[in-house]
Amino acid sequence: MGQGVSLKEIVEKMNLKNLTPDVDLVEKYVQVPDINRPALQLSGYFDHFDSDRVQVIGYVEYTYLQTLEEAKKMKMYDELLSHKIPCLIFSRALEPDQELLEKATQADTPVLITQKSTSSFMAELIRWMNVKLAPCISIHGVLVDVYGVGVLIMGESGIGKSEAALELSRLFETKKSCRAAASAAQINAESSKKDGCGRRRCEEDVRPHPRGREWSRPKGGSH
Repeated sequence: MGQGVSLKEIVEKMNLKNLTPDVDLVEKYVQVPDINRPALQLSGYFDHFDSDRVQVIGYVEYTYLQTLEEAKKMKMYDELLSHKIPCLIFSRALEPDQELLEKATQADTPVLITQKSTSSFMAELIRWMNVKLAPCISIHGVLVDVYGVGVLIMGESGIGKSEAALELSRLFETKKSCRAAASAAQINAESSKKDGCGRRRCEEDVRPHPRGREWSRPKGGSH
């Protein structure tokens, strides 16, 4: 498994505030896109705890913590932080106890905060993390746009992929410009899953051909 997504990138992307500035985020990574709300863990049940997930404290968990006696609360903080979780995020701008911030700093665990509601924040983070952590491959090919449909022509270097793409663009008189990848197309498929609309999520990193070729339909051309 690779390094994953850095916490620093997550903080910047999700517009989070770091409440533990003494904890360095640069070398910390999240390797799974799933999220956990540690309600059971805060009550003392740690069996089957997914400690490698981002931990989110919502309104329910926050108000439950306020009902605990001080000694019990400190014990739950210590137990939770001992599992080396990647980070702890408070939603709805809920402010954590100063004691938790001190313990988290000692445990080298970042505590972050967001203004967003728990559900909307979790949905946004899970969607983004699924894309960031999706399997990624690089292949030799030329990617062209034919009436809004991506066509990937694969083959060894120098076999004539660019020329084939040029002829294809002329044949179909594409409405949009067609560009050839320099040497490879990088495809990121979201773990072979489909979104709610039934379309496969993917990202293509296509660079202009080094010869500077760009083909587009002539203005006023016939359909």
